[in-house]
Amino acid sequence: MKFSRLLAAGITLAALSANAGDIIIYEAGSFNPLSGLTNNGNLVLINGKKAGSLFKKVFMSEDATTASKNITLVRDFYNQEFGRNSYDGKGANILAVVKVGRGPVSLLGMLGLDQNAAWDKNGKRFLFGTGEKDNLNNFTGAVDVIGHEYTHAVVESTTKLEALGQSGALNEHLSDVFGQYIQVKTGKGANDFLIGETVLGDDLKQKVAAKYGFTPKGLRDMLNPQLSIPPQPTEMKQIPAALGPNCKATAENDKCGVHLLAGIPNRAISLAVQKLGWDKVAHVVYVVMTEKLPKNADFSTYASETISECGRQLSSSECAAFDSAFKSVGL
Repeated sequence: MKFSRLLAAGITLAALSANAGDIIIYEAGSFNPLSGLTNNGNLVLINGKKAGSLFKKVFMSEDATTASKNITLVRDFYNQEFGRNSYDGKGANILAVVKVGRGPVSLLGMLGLDQNAAWDKNGKRFLFGTGEKDNLNNFTGAVDVIGHEYTHAVVESTTKLEALGQSGALNEHLSDVFGQYIQVKTGKGANDFLIGETVLGDDLKQKVAAKYGFTPKGLRDMLNPQLSIPPQPTEMKQIPAALGPNCKATAENDKCGVHLLAGIPNRAISLAVQKLGWDKVAHVVYVVMTEKLPKNADFSTYASETISECGRQLSSSECAAFDSAFKSVGL
């Protein structure tokens, strides 16, 4: 998930005085975006407690409290499940800005600021758009979306996968994997392999159905990538030639298919989960994600490293499930 532009960074003195690992929420919605923002907006919450002036407290949005609650859930999950202290493993403060943007919307992949959620690696913060009821909305309430964005921050702090072609698609894939895993393990959604199923508005569903001939159940369908928005390849032989080894990255081709190609490893890992369950698969993939991938890793490297790491954690018969899953998508 991405933004077409980002707000300029800025941290208040109140935020600087917070303890490491604190969750700090800003509210951008009260500003006129046409005037140009010079910071994160109003500071409204630190660790779920109201901060700032009385005016800020009174006019704080529900998005702010929901974001604080669900970011805390994701942060604590990573800590309890993997021993990871904040996204960087070093207890970094976690900044988020809600009610971001009210920009124009275009369909499927070129969404305005208000229709998106993102990890801003330059500003080291999470951004959540205002949303629109009939298109995309409820970003702060979707644990899988927050888990997805938080995992982008984990990757940025570890293997630093390039936002280009298959390496960028792996970044998107890994964020989908842990977004879904966290949703399932915390009881915040079904084990349906869907990402963003709670953010889809009816108008968007109808537009997708008219364009592609199916009604989407989520932004991405990991098990059935052809039912994602937009439809993704399900195996290596379906990668468009224009996104192959000689691809030159542009904004128009999404840097050689960063979001489009993620469906291939998504399907492989989903097939492995069906055989082994989320816990075994996720713990193997976590080590690969944080320790084993070069920044320009491709799908073949990822498959090889995952099978190798499986050999260190699981039995040979369990690793056969990984091998079979990768082979089923042409890896």
